[in-house]
Amino acid sequence: MNAQKMLLQKVEEYQDTHTSAWYLYFSISHSFGFTLDVFVVVFMAFITFNFLLIPVDDANSSSSAGLAITQIMSMTALLNWAVRQTAEVENIMTSVERSIEYTRLEQEPQPVISDPVPKV
Repeated sequence: MNAQKMLLQKVEEYQDTHTSAWYLYFSISHSFGFTLDVFVVVFMAFITFNFLLIPVDDANSSSSAGLAITQIMSMTALLNWAVRQTAEVENIMTSVERSIEYTRLEQEPQPVISDPVPKV
């Protein structure tokens, strides 16, 4: 039927749509990671200056500050991973929800062919 050009155009349209959605997801994921890192730096600076300006105990001040900084760094890495995984699960569950909706669609009626297709 010489439909190669039409089918190739459709495939390219679908590929462009998929690529633009993937790029948007990728960009948002990385911008979220960057924003979270900026908040972590601000929070870590606040905690560090808090230990420097308000000494609690001279003997344990430096060890407490070191412990607080390492715990903040490890907790933010875990928070970043947890939020990204939560977003990924939500994306996947949206696909599952869509698939379940497709299984509940009414079945289309079978076409009625009155004239047989001529052989070429």
